[in-house]
Amino acid sequence: MRTALAVTAALLLGLTVTACSDDSEPSVSACKQAMQKQLQDAKDGATGSRPSACNGVDDATLQKIAAELIGSEVEKGMEDAVEKELGELD
Repeated sequence: MRTALAVTAALLLGLTVTACSDDSEPSVSACKQAMQKQLQDAKDGATGSRPSACNGVDDATLQKIAAELIGSEVEKGMEDAVEKELGELD
């Protein structure tokens, strides 16, 4: 689990160093959805790059989104681990 989280974190945080910009106003919501999909794909072993929906989103916002997504995954992993351990006690 730690390796998967580390890979995921690296992929998501790597998005912030490849910033692109265009003239349209970026949609933070669309970017977050694209990053969530990429996170799910990364858990299945896929590699990715900056989603086009994130073009124009500033690095601070990308880092915030990545932190939120990774935090949610860590929390879910912890809950699953606790449930598994409690299930083994029964």
